[in-house]
Amino acid sequence: MGSMPTENVDTVRRGYDAWNRGDLDAVREIYAPDVVANAGGLWPAAGEVEGPEAIIHEFASILAVFETSELVPEDFIERGDRVVVPTCWRGTLAGSGSVIEQRLAAVYTLRDALVVRIDYVGSLDEALKLAERAGGRA
Repeated sequence: MGSMPTENVDTVRRGYDAWNRGDLDAVREIYAPDVVANAGGLWPAAGEVEGPEAIIHEFASILAVFETSELVPEDFIERGDRVVVPTCWRGTLAGSGSVIEQRLAAVYTLRDALVVRIDYVGSLDEALKLAERAGGRA
């Protein structure tokens, strides 16, 4: 604890801040051209989505259904070239006022301070195992 956040953590934090401002262009800026995202069953697309435009398209389709959408990062845990972020996602459905919350964890893999892979999973334990299995180093 107490160590300064690295460039990788700063990159991921910028993405969360941009999402919470509703600025998908700024989210796109943290992605490498060859970025791949896999959310399993946590978003509309099946399996992996490749490339910044395709990923932003998925995010935009999610945002279109909600009046508000907020990602609340609970921690930024570094594992080598990966950053694991346990997250509470909160959204208000358009026209209903109903608030939906979902807990998930994201594993961001970075290269040259850009995100090259995102894996969204259901729990922090699962995310940490994935980060270690993928070769992340503590």
